[in-house]
Amino acid sequence: MLEAKRVQLITQAAQRLDFCHMIRFDERSGNFAMTDLGRVASHYYIHNGSIETFNTIMDKGAAAAAATGAGAPMLTDVEALDLICAAEEFKNIKVSHEHYHQHWHCRVVASAASRLCRLALHYHALIATPLL
Repeated sequence: MLEAKRVQLITQAAQRLDFCHMIRFDERSGNFAMTDLGRVASHYYIHNGSIETFNTIMDKGAAAAAATGAGAPMLTDVEALDLICAAEEFKNIKVSHEHYHQHWHCRVVASAASRLCRLALHYHALIATPLL
């Protein structure tokens, strides 16, 4: 009974890693094969949840690029930073009171500059953060 539970847990973990393209898992034989993505993720301690998020975002970009005939998906600087910031590894980072006020000041300056120049503000981090 305990062995069956252990096999079930290992199989579920292997299926999730296979879904994230971090390993190749053959359920019939129970064999694992490491992928380059899995090797890089393990080397840099990237969680499988982060890889799953990255894959989801990149797959949406690839689908959009295929629909428009644009070829390989390209990320802008802002999109690349949004992709990196979506990683699970950043969930537990606490923002100090000093940094919060620096961010608030940057948002005020950016908003004022965009209004003066009559430019649309497209930076997600600046738009999404509420003012005090």
